[in-house]
Parts: sequence; C-alpha cells; structure tokens
Amino acid sequence: MYVGLLRKNYKTGILARTLTYMCNYYNIQFFVFTYEDVDIKNNSIQGLFFKNGKWIKQVTDFPDVVDNVPMDRKKYPKVFDALSKKSIMTTPGLGSKSFIYDKMRTSDKLKKYLIPFKSISSYSDLEELLISYKSVILKPHLSNQGKGIFKMDIDNHLVNISTDKEKWSIPLSQLSDFYYKELKNINTVAQPFINSKTKDGSPFDIRVHVRKVSNYKWRKVAMYPRIGVYKNITSNVNSGGAISPLVPFLKKNFQKSWLDIKEDLDLLYEEIISSIEGLFNKNIDALGVDVGIDTNGRLWIFEINTFPAQNYYFAEDSEPRVLYYKWLIENKA
Repeated sequence: MYVGLLRKNYKTGILARTLTYMCNYYNIQFFVFTYEDVDIKNNSIQGLFFKNGKWIKQVTDFPDVVDNVPMDRKKYPKVFDALSKKSIMTTPGLGSKSFIYDKMRTSDKLKKYLIPFKSISSYSDLEELLISYKSVILKPHLSNQGKGIFKMDIDNHLVNISTDKEKWSIPLSQLSDFYYKELKNINTVAQPFINSKTKDGSPFDIRVHVRKVSNYKWRKVAMYPRIGVYKNITSNVNSGGAISPLVPFLKKNFQKSWLDIKEDLDLLYEEIISSIEGLFNKNIDALGVDVGIDTNGRLWIFEINTFPAQNYYFAEDSEPRVLYYKWLIENKA
C-alpha cells in the first residue's frame, strides 16, 4: 500500500513526518512529492521517502492514494488527470461559497444554521442589502484565510467600513465608488453581520474539525474557539489571534448557557457528518466548519472548508487521515 502527499512545494515538516510515522504503524508506504516530480509518460514519480531520519529521493510508481490539494486541480490539470487514472485522490473540491450554501439550504438538518446569503453582482445588490440589514459582511466566493473581507455598517448617511487592518467612513453617496473600485471585479458574497464576540469584544468562532475514517464513519479531530485580535472583524489566528480549550471558553463567555451551547455544538457535528456527503454525492475526507455564536447563544455556520488546516492538532488529525487512506485502498473507493 502506497500513499503520496502531493503539494506545490515539498512538505517535509511536522505534517509529513507525523503522517509517515502513522502510515508505518499501519504498514503503509508514505512519500512526499511535487507536481514537477510526476513523469506522466512513464507513470512514475521522484518521491521523497523518510528513512533513518532523512528524506531520500527515489523513483516509485503512481501510489494507491494521493493526498491532494483540491484548489490545485485547475493549475495542474494534466498531472491531476494522469494521477486520477491510476490513483485515488483524497480531497474533492466542493465549489464556491454560494454553491455550498445553496446545497446546504436544501438540507432540513443544516438550513437552520445558515446565515442569509447573496452574491453581489451589481452595486444595487450591495446597496439593497446594506439598507436592509444595516450591518453586513462581504467576502470572496472562495476562501482565502480571512483576506478580502469587509464589514459595513450604515449610520444615517454614513457607511462605516472596516477590515482586520483599518477602519474608515464614507458618505453613502460615495458607496458606489467603493463598489466599482474594490468589489466589481471580484466574485463577492454578502451576509448580515452576526455578532459573535467574547465578553471583552474580540471576534471568535468555533472550528469544528472532522475527518472521515471509513464509509459513514467520522471522527471529531478537534472543536476549539479561534479568537481574533480585539476590534478585528475576523477570528483569523494567522493575523495574531489565539485558540482556547472549548469548555473553559464557553464557561467564561456564556456562564448560564454554556452547557446548552456545548450540546448544540455536539448536535451540529452529528448533523453535519450525517448529511453533508449526500448533498454533494462525493466522498469527502475532511471538513473545517466555522461556527459563530450570537448574543442569544444561537449557532450560525460562517463557512465550511474542505481543506482544513491541522496546525494545532497534527497527531489528532493524522490517525483518522491514515485510517481513511487504508479504507480507500482496501475498498478502492
């Protein structure tokens, strides 16, 4: 059994080493490779194998399973096409934010968590939503680690605009100028702003990180709060935020209702894993579900990511990941 970790650049850090150790435990040969390492003509790969504490390059056949980045399919179509004929690709792309939202809206289990959502295709769309909701979040169709996100609030004839880096105000009469300069050429979606903040005013969400182990069997890798920098509009940890254990965080910020919220989060996890694959008719290997909690303790799904980072939970993420490799190989899914 062979598994290859395919990335744009060599990933020989803690992720690759942890996966190597776990694959060795389950008698799976694991290696790392890049798109340039693939010889399409000869169906071979110049892979890096971790042996005796060192990464050693050697030629190997196409593996049984490729741990892939779904966003790279458009960049390297020939490599993806060649590998897909011989190997099982772990991670499918589900589509844009609006496509995923429309799919979830058809689910009786999930639609109750959804924030109203609209694609912005004209200035009139933006103006209408802002006047209707008073406070909105604008973000790109495709995820980008919190980049390109704006928050807008309307206050009489002023529009207050903020990002994680700055805040400013413009007259409502100048909003069209902002739209044509910043948004017109970007596929943008808008949602009413959900006030998911800690007691001290910092933005937060709960990341629910799950991985599939085998058919219909999932594992909860982690469920943890991600807390943004005070006065930021996102909880993006990469911009200087923090993470926290779940229960102490809930007890501090939702003293009377923390247990109810914890039970609601557990229910959301169960409803996600029991319904998500049926909506897309695809084998999904992992999800990162970002959940906001408003001032009334209600849960809202901010976003679903099909390629969640495992920066804080490498070991916890690796075992179900490798068990999924093993299941794919044994069942040729």
